[in-house]
Amino acid sequence: MILGEANAFWTSEELQCMTLDTFAKCAEVLGVLRRFNQSQLYILKEKAKMVWGPLSEWNSYHITALGRIATTLSVRELNELYLDCIDMVSALTQQTEWTFPQARAILHGFLNNSGKSIKDLKSFELAGLGNSVCAADVKQIDDINTLEFRSIISRIGSFPCNPRILQAFKKKTEKIYGKTEKWSHFILNDVGYITGKPKVDDITLF
Repeated sequence: MILGEANAFWTSEELQCMTLDTFAKCAEVLGVLRRFNQSQLYILKEKAKMVWGPLSEWNSYHITALGRIATTLSVRELNELYLDCIDMVSALTQQTEWTFPQARAILHGFLNNSGKSIKDLKSFELAGLGNSVCAADVKQIDDINTLEFRSIISRIGSFPCNPRILQAFKKKTEKIYGKTEKWSHFILNDVGYITGKPKVDDITLF
C-alpha cells in the first residue's frame, strides 16, 4: 500500500471490503500505523484470522506483522496462542497498549506453554516478557532469580507497573543494592519506575 499513513483514513466499512489477498500482502504496512481506532483495528484483526487460520498455529512472524493490530486480541484469543517461544512473546510485548487482563494472559500463556515457572526464567526471557511482567503477582516477583533480575534491572525499571508491583520490585532491588537511602544517583536513574518515577530517557515511552 503506497498510501502509507494515509491508510488510516479508510473507514471501518471500507476496510471491511478489503480482500484477504490485499490484507495478506499489506499486513506489515497496516500494523505499524498508529492512527487506526479500535474499530478499524478489530476489523483488521478479523481479516488476519481469516487469512492465517487458527490462532494456535500463529507464530512470531504473524504477531510481528500485525503490530498494533494485535492489541485487539481478546484474553480468550490470547489464550489460544501457543506462547512457548519467548520470541513470540517479545513480538507481542513490543506493543505497549495492553490492558492488565491481556498482559496477564500473555504472561501466564508463556509460563503455561513453556512449562516454566517464573523462578526458572533467564534474563533474556524476563526481558522478552516486556511489560507483561507487570501482571505477575508479588509472590512470583519474589521468586525471580536475583542474579537474572540484576542483569535486567534497567529494563524492568522502564515498565510503569502498578504501585503494588513496583514495591515488590523495589524490595527485590534492595537485595542487590541495599536500602534505598543508600542508592546513588546512578542507581536511582537506572532502576527508573522502581523508585516511583521514570528514568529520564523513558519519560516519553509510555
